[in-house]
Amino acid sequence: MSEASVYRLLKAHDLITSPAFIVVKAADEFKDKTTAPNQLWQTDFTYLKDLPGDLKAKIGAFVDHYNHRRYHESLNNLAPADVYCGRGAKILRERERIKRITIENRRLQHQMTAA
Repeated sequence: MSEASVYRLLKAHDLITSPAFIVVKAADEFKDKTTAPNQLWQTDFTYLKDLPGDLKAKIGAFVDHYNHRRYHESLNNLAPADVYCGRGAKILRERERIKRITIENRRLQHQMTAA
């Protein structure tokens, strides 16, 4: 789900307000381009109205989970924040190293069992 979709949904239920003034002037485009719609999105909770119970905290927790802990198959099973911050290649190299070691250990165990 895109940030714009979340914004429209919150706006439709009167849970978010538009800012009365420009906080930061928007650029014409992002400095670091995204290549997939789900790479990283966030909502500025500054504009959320008072929400019932701990809904605001739960939305924040979901956004944090989605960006930092949930692996995305379309991003080589990396979290969007890892890709966005340039950690993706290092994580994939480490996973490949662990995989090679694991396969070698399994081969050795199989050879010892078969002998």
